[in-house]
Amino acid sequence: MAAKDLEQSAELKALYSGEAYGRKQIAYADQHHAGVMQVVSLESKSIAGKTHFDIKLAPDQRSQNNSFVMESSYNGHTANEIAQLRVRWMLLNEALPKDLGRFFPAQITDAYGHRVTIENSIFPELWVKLQSQSRSFLPKAWLWAVYHLKQSQLVEDVLALELGPIKDKVMPVRFRGRRRQSYVNQEPFTIDVMGNCPLSV
Repeated sequence: MAAKDLEQSAELKALYSGEAYGRKQIAYADQHHAGVMQVVSLESKSIAGKTHFDIKLAPDQRSQNNSFVMESSYNGHTANEIAQLRVRWMLLNEALPKDLGRFFPAQITDAYGHRVTIENSIFPELWVKLQSQSRSFLPKAWLWAVYHLKQSQLVEDVLALELGPIKDKVMPVRFRGRRRQSYVNQEPFTIDVMGNCPLSV
């Protein structure tokens, strides 16, 4: 990747210490993978007057989830229905039914292997931090969403995710994701979500 300026170049260089025991952990997400990664190596070179970085990552074993989220029905809700409600809460800030909110919190695993409960919808807090950088909010929000959806194991594959355009602090969200296949003789469940997420808190 090419550094856009000297500040970003310095930030990228700081990701790698050169020592195996001092490798930094970073949150990483793309359409196919998400998780906490270790920076294994970093090389830089100059191309056409710009500094380009080749960064190699490896999954941090302390933060890997070895088991899928509890797959069970509860109080008339199937496991897939519960997952869909949690995705709507995470992406659209829709409140979970009271009977689910207490017993089915969304959790991710941090870089130290600790389970961390997600207390709120993921976008409003990010908006507070980045609203002064409006141009970078949507791409960062996309990565943030994929990271949380996959790390909380709500979906295994992100099939589609469209965010924006934002108007009056409201962001349209369109999402489609496929859950992990639970049984060989059953097709994996697909979650479809479309709605608006209020960004003001």
